[in-house]
Amino acid sequence: MFDYCEVKDKVCPMATKSMYDPDHEDYLWKEHTFCGAMGGLDTRVKNLSECWLDMNNGKRRKHVKEVNIIAFRKRGYHYDEVRKRWVKV
Repeated sequence: MFDYCEVKDKVCPMATKSMYDPDHEDYLWKEHTFCGAMGGLDTRVKNLSECWLDMNNGKRRKHVKEVNIIAFRKRGYHYDEVRKRWVKV
């Protein structure tokens, strides 16, 4: 915590660095900055267009939905329109 955030361009109490990569669900060699305030499956700062703390609820929901769609597809799921949920292929 209290690391440099690329979105705010300063030190943020919610930013932290880790070697964990959510795309591969494993610890790898590259360090990523994560936002502790953000919700969703992938909380990396590189996915944000603006600071999570400055977003209103509508922008937050839209961002979480977009990030979750990408993350679910990378993990081998597709959205079933009949069941209205994500299912493993």
